[in-house]
Parts: sequence; structure tokens; C-alpha cells
Amino acid sequence: MNFKCAYLGCNNVVKSVGAMHCQTCSENKHIVETLRRHSDEIKTNPLMDVGPITSSNIGNMGVGMSEKKSLTGIDATLAERGSRYGEFRDQAVIAQNIQDVLRNTSGWNRLAPDQKQALTVFSDKIARMLNGDPNYVDNWHDIIGYAKLVENRLNEKATSGSQGETH
Repeated sequence: MNFKCAYLGCNNVVKSVGAMHCQTCSENKHIVETLRRHSDEIKTNPLMDVGPITSSNIGNMGVGMSEKKSLTGIDATLAERGSRYGEFRDQAVIAQNIQDVLRNTSGWNRLAPDQKQALTVFSDKIARMLNGDPNYVDNWHDIIGYAKLVENRLNEKATSGSQGETH
């Protein structure tokens, strides 16, 4: 299965498993643009260890110290999520790739809606871990919770005698 590069506007095929960007995009301006957009996150996020960022080199990334603004409302939420989970579009590519694999199997159509949804949520949580902080306990807790909901329904169905149904 081939995947397209996650960089907007690029139609190259990603050749290595687990990669989100083609070789060309990985080596070009995309990296610089990401650094520009996320310079404050990079300074405070140990997961984005790109070396020391100081007031002298942050300006070289296109973000001057006087350009910093305090965030409120949805911008603050998005900044917090971005620092925990990474760039949303990168996380979305990972999640969609996982979901494509799930949906393209013969077993997908045998699943009940709650099983399909649980696997879809798992894909999102896994993508968040791979793209961001894998040690954020809530992602693991959520996976357990959705699995437990499916387990509870299956156990109810088993005790009521309707084991053969999937939907």
C-alpha cells in the first residue's frame, strides 16, 4: 500500500513505512516552515528537541520576540493540543492511514457499529501518540475505556443468548 506525502500540495509517494513526508519534503522548506510556526512550542516541548533556541536564533526562524502574543479561547486550546499531539494535519494523516488499513480488510464489514467506532477512536489515539506525546496517560485510558464499552456490550449479548449477531 502506498501513501501520499502529508505536505500540502505534494503528490509524491512516501516510500518508507511510517513516514509522513516524502524524501524531498523532509529535506526542504517544510521543516523550516514548521519551525517558524511552532517556535514557542519547540522552546518548551521536550519532544521537539531540535537543540537550543535562543532569542538570537529565533529571529532567524521568522518569529521575532516582539511578535509573541498571548493566546485566549480556541487559539489557546489549539496551541495546547498542538504542543501535546503535534501538528494536526500530520496526526490526521497517520490516523487516516491506520483507518484506511482497517476499512480495507474483509473483517471490517463484520464489525458492529460500536466496534467500528472504537477502532476509529483507537486510530486517533494511536496517531496522537505517534505524532506527539506517547506518555500522555489519557490516550491510553481512553483506549481502555472504549474497549471496555464494547466488551460490556458483548458480555450483555452473551448473557442474553444473542451471540451470533454482530449488528
